Amino acid sequence: MIVRESLLRDTARLVVWYPVRWFIRLMPISISFRFFRFLATLHKRISPGTLQTLRNNIQRGLPEIVDIEPVLQTYLENHYIDRLHIFTYPRLKNPAALSSLCSLEGCEHLDAVLSRNKGVIIVLGHYGPIQIPLFHLGQAGYDIIQVGLPTAEGLSWIGRHVAFRLRLKYEKMIPVRILPANEFLRPLFEHLKKNGVIMMNIDPAGGGKWLGRLSWRLFLHHWIPFPLGAIHLSRKTGAPIVPLSIHRSGKDRYLFRLHPALESGETTSPVTEMDELVAWYEDEVRQDPGLWHFWDEFEEGKLIRSQHAANTPDNQRNTPTR
Repeated sequence: MIVRESLLRDTARLVVWYPVRWFIRLMPISISFRFFRFLATLHKRISPGTLQTLRNNIQRGLPEIVDIEPVLQTYLENHYIDRLHIFTYPRLKNPAALSSLCSLEGCEHLDAVLSRNKGVIIVLGHYGPIQIPLFHLGQAGYDIIQVGLPTAEGLSWIGRHVAFRLRLKYEKMIPVRILPANEFLRPLFEHLKKNGVIMMNIDPAGGGKWLGRLSWRLFLHHWIPFPLGAIHLSRKTGAPIVPLSIHRSGKDRYLFRLHPALESGETTSPVTEMDELVAWYEDEVRQDPGLWHFWDEFEEGKLIRSQHAANTPDNQRNTPTR
């Protein structure tokens, strides 16, 4: 969700990162997630007028849905869960606490491709609480590097020195290594040579942060950019791509599933692989669209481009339109 810097936002940051954070650390994990969902409901009730753009964007991508309010509610809940569940990280290091919140399936697909000794590239979208699977995979003993984009750009002093600083501190509790996507990426090649696991995103970082080479694809009836990094890395190293999906398996439970690896080779082009990956991802998003992070950007001039503007060759470097 796009937010703008203000005195009110800085005040909210101080409240959230101090008394609220301390309070959440004392709660059972299940109660914490109920609290996050309560904040979403409160947001919807006290700021109904600010949500019309979100409604319009959801309707733009899902015109076949008659009632978009459940999607909007899930989106708001997921926003608060995704931003604030980081406060539960000290307890998620305990496998029993982690299993009370979520489960992981499909490790046999990951093990099968690791047996080829070429490493593996796991791809997932900005969908649901995307960092929690790293706890499962790290605790299971997989050697993982996550490619991310932590940035304090555009934040206020409070945003940089309170929220961003503490967020990085909490992210270090995740049992994996996080490598910024805008830094030198030679460690990725070295990690795959050692039969390690890389985790990368399918969709762009959001907020206009589009890095590397992009491919414009039709997604939810509109053209949006998809990074080609995972496919190019796979082609250069021979590391297979394994998609990972996230879905709710209960009110406050999640199921993470590793899927069979994409098959690539001399007879399969990168364009075909991208088409297959985008089609798979759109199907995943349609199953529970409120979990997708980018509804606030799903409009012309932000995430969406016209068909004419999107008809650029694959592998071309693109820059945000804003």
